[in-house]
Amino acid sequence: MKNVIEYYYGLHLNDIRQVKGMYRFSVNGSDFIFLPYNRSLDELDDLCNLARNLLNLGLPVHQFVPNIDNSFLTLVQGNGNLTFMTQKGSTSEFADLTNNLRNNDNYYVMLRVYNKENRKITIDDIIHFSTLSYNKYNYKSLDRSNWNFLWGSKIDYFEYQINQFGKNKPMIRNSFSYYSGVVENGIVFFNLLDSIDTFGSNNEMLSIQHKRISINDDLLSFYNPLNMVVDYRIRDVCEYYKSKLELGGIYDTVNEYDNEISSISDDVLDFFKANSLNKNEIYLFYIRMLYPSFYFDKYEIDIISEEENSKTKFEGLEHLTSKYEELLRNLYMKLSKYLLMPDIWWISSLGNKKT
Repeated sequence: MKNVIEYYYGLHLNDIRQVKGMYRFSVNGSDFIFLPYNRSLDELDDLCNLARNLLNLGLPVHQFVPNIDNSFLTLVQGNGNLTFMTQKGSTSEFADLTNNLRNNDNYYVMLRVYNKENRKITIDDIIHFSTLSYNKYNYKSLDRSNWNFLWGSKIDYFEYQINQFGKNKPMIRNSFSYYSGVVENGIVFFNLLDSIDTFGSNNEMLSIQHKRISINDDLLSFYNPLNMVVDYRIRDVCEYYKSKLELGGIYDTVNEYDNEISSISDDVLDFFKANSLNKNEIYLFYIRMLYPSFYFDKYEIDIISEEENSKTKFEGLEHLTSKYEELLRNLYMKLSKYLLMPDIWWISSLGNKKT
């Protein structure tokens, strides 16, 4: 891959490292990464403009670097040595080329890294980013705010996959109905909120968010535009706290269990107060909680696996489900003191379910 980068980008590399599926190197004091392009070709223009605009706002978002063909995409053959370049022109021309790709060929992009410090992200990083990156521009291809359509389509597709490939996936078959039912509650809640006349005009609630956020993410991943979408500004914070719940401990005592749930729900309420979220945004946060990302991430890995035994991939799911239910109940009861919450009977009737 070193020869590929040197030839097609006109760079001389003294050292190159492969880390987490990407190639990292420095040239004349500037840091770069070379990695697979994992987004739709239709999104490329918006992603380039997004990265440039966020950098101008003072956020150190990585910037796309063109190759010698003045293209942001480089087609790399599977062996990583022989490559040919995409033609100059529109993404439709790129799409034509895509039809001829072999299974082991991939588009790559080079990004210049502008954040000099790399550490794990914090909730303050997320809040600062969401505040500065409000959706001032129209990135239509990146919009992921139509949750009802996206979630409904995903559930339908997953049900199709289970019918076709789930015969030897007992963990999926035994758990999917529960989690898809939780999502359907979120869709109903979202449709109810979306029917309010003033809701659809609140574009100030949209900002640049991330496809997925984890408490273990670092700034290198956080400022990568390939990870970014347009969505409600509560998305990243909600996913951060769901990740915190998922990656928390398995406790032996009721007090430890209670302390984790209470700590997360208190942090969420503090976030609402400190950032002056309006009523609709608080509703949206709770709706987003009804999308169990941790489960569907495991599902998407397991359903395409040829292994028949899913047990290891879903290890700890029962305990995590108990914590998830208790957090939903805890937040629901606390928010009900301040807001008119919809009647979600199975949540409001949950007892202190502990394992």
